Amino acid sequence: MLTPLGHSLEAFVTRSMDAYLLVSAGGVVEFANAAAAKILSAVPERIVGTRATQWIPEIDSRSMGAVSEVETEGRSARGDAFPVEVSVVPIDDHGRAWISFRDISRRRGFFGSMKEHADALERMVTQRQVELNDAVGRCKKLYDLAPVIDFELDSQNAIASANRKSCVTLGVALDRLVGLPLANLVVAEDRASLQAALEKAREGSLTPFETRLRGANGVAIDVVFHNARTDAVRSPLRIIGLDVTARREAERLVDQSLDLAEAQRSRMERILRGLGECLLVTDPDGQVRLMNKLAEEAFGITESLAFGRDLLLEQHDDSFRDQWRAFLASTGERGRGTWEKADGRCFHASFSRVRTPEGRPAGCVVVLVDVTRERKGDRVKRNFVASITNDLRTPLASIRGFIGTVLRGENRAPEDNARFLWMIDKEAERLQQLVEDLLSLASLEAGQEELHAKSADFVGVLRQAKAMFDPAAHERGISLGLETGRYHGAGVFDAEKIRRVLDNLIGNALKFTEPGGSVTVQFQRYQERLECAVRDTGPGIEPHRLERIFDRFDSMAASTGGPWGTGLGLHIVRGLVHLHGGEIAAESRLGEGSTFRFWIPARPLPAKPRDEAPPRPPVSDALIDDPDPAESFLPGRS
Repeated sequence: MLTPLGHSLEAFVTRSMDAYLLVSAGGVVEFANAAAAKILSAVPERIVGTRATQWIPEIDSRSMGAVSEVETEGRSARGDAFPVEVSVVPIDDHGRAWISFRDISRRRGFFGSMKEHADALERMVTQRQVELNDAVGRCKKLYDLAPVIDFELDSQNAIASANRKSCVTLGVALDRLVGLPLANLVVAEDRASLQAALEKAREGSLTPFETRLRGANGVAIDVVFHNARTDAVRSPLRIIGLDVTARREAERLVDQSLDLAEAQRSRMERILRGLGECLLVTDPDGQVRLMNKLAEEAFGITESLAFGRDLLLEQHDDSFRDQWRAFLASTGERGRGTWEKADGRCFHASFSRVRTPEGRPAGCVVVLVDVTRERKGDRVKRNFVASITNDLRTPLASIRGFIGTVLRGENRAPEDNARFLWMIDKEAERLQQLVEDLLSLASLEAGQEELHAKSADFVGVLRQAKAMFDPAAHERGISLGLETGRYHGAGVFDAEKIRRVLDNLIGNALKFTEPGGSVTVQFQRYQERLECAVRDTGPGIEPHRLERIFDRFDSMAASTGGPWGTGLGLHIVRGLVHLHGGEIAAESRLGEGSTFRFWIPARPLPAKPRDEAPPRPPVSDALIDDPDPAESFLPGRS
């Protein structure tokens, strides 16, 4: 019955020494505690359902209002009358009320004393209430006049209260602020971080967090909030903010001024450091003041170590040191020189003096232009011209010699003339092969070589290549074998180009294999990959030459006097394999022979769009773009 009033009230009423009756709007008793049953000499069940006037006749249930300590007469279940002190407390708008009473038969003599104490207590409570109201007023005035933004947030982070400073700062009236989610006042890009900061604040974090509020005029306001929540776990979240907009603007202006000053101060330095050449700046005495990265690499020292030190003492290369000393000792404004380092790099050096507007010496500038590539290109061009000239001169001289012999008409046997014509044909074949190699190289390097892929049998191409070389192998006493296993060679590729690859690899293997040796061609298929290996029992290739075996003009015959070759064959072979989307590699051990292995996909890979293909250098550049032109004609396979 008392559940709507709460369990605590029920426990109080049940255990109270005073009598309590819960009376309905009609004056009917709905509840009676044990004390009431004792005073009225009836069990609670008998009292419930009776009218309250049966027990306290003077209580008018129809106009029952609040009554405090009224003395009247009560009647027990036995009909006995006794004095009681009655209080009536309405509990709702429907007329229900609590009637509390006590038997004051024994206390009537103490009535005067109790009344006096009650009056004194009431006066004291009234005084304390006045003092409390004054304190609340002072706190509210201080709260409104505080120069900080103060928000009290409910559990949904909506504003429950705000001080005057908050309203003035945002330009929004208090009645519009209350109930408004705080996130609605924050700029859009800061809302996520605000939500995270508020969650941490509710967990007890005291770390300040910064956000930007949007005022009614649309201007962003920088605010640093602090958590001012009390220790009470269920207390509202209170955050106090400081408007730091002016401070942030001042900081921004200071930073802008510093950045501008730094830009003015270092603009020349950045320009100098960004040069694409080696740059070094010294003071008039030759002490280093600035070096860019390229200069650090050229001189082999970092700017941090060289700064403020004499360049002559830090530079151990005699060539540059002599030129630098000569420039410092001269009276000229500019100087030039060439610096060739021990590692092969070559620089053109330019020396200049820098003077103040008044003409006083301010320092020296050294600019080094790396001409190593140009020097190497010149050497490659010279080597290329020399090589091609020699390769052309030899067969042309032979052809002219044999033709002259034939034209002189001397008496010779027919077989001699046939032999001369055969030699002329062989030399012409050499010239044709050289021209074809050069044309193939130019086409591959320029990206103009086209792949004419068709359905073909790789094993069939291998057999044709072997059949062509069988007579030469038999003549030299070399065993030429073909191992295809049970693999089928069906695929889509350019059979003519693969044939050129095989002719070069098998021909090289036969050239460098001594009589009595063997050359074996092996074929294997791995899913959608066709793989071929050409093994020989020749002398092998030295490791340092093996790394450059596929480079241009890397001909073993050039230094060994072995079989003739242009030095372009393997380079072209690699290009043809790459054109198919495959790879080629060489393995060799001195005295044990060599193995050249290549593979191509059984079907062509999707071609890249032409505009995505890496740019190809011109033929002239391609011929000189060699990692080490000085060694372009090291011995190797043709």
